[in-house]
Amino acid sequence: MNKISTVAVMSLAALLTGCDSEPSSSEIQKAMQDNIDHTNQQAKQRFGENSKDMLTTLNKAEKISCKESEAKGTYLCKVNTDVTLPFMGEKQTVAEFKFTKSDGNWKVSP
Repeated sequence: MNKISTVAVMSLAALLTGCDSEPSSSEIQKAMQDNIDHTNQQAKQRFGENSKDMLTTLNKAEKISCKESEAKGTYLCKVNTDVTLPFMGEKQTVAEFKFTKSDGNWKVSP
């Protein structure tokens, strides 16, 4: 009987491993940083040497909670953010962002 239980538990674990789960705090931080890096790269290309005043800095992005959205592999997550914005300075806020898993990595979706 123990062998059957062990096989059943291992099979269930293998099935669950294949399931997508919501992004972790570190994955959210990375996705948001990647998004800001992309935006900053565009600012650098557009404004050249004058771009340093146009760059955004992500100081913190902490996951509060996530819920699965209607689209497969997409989650709506409340995130506590602290960013430094051009002309506005440091801003802290809690906002909801959509995260989608693509090629094994989480991305902030529009």
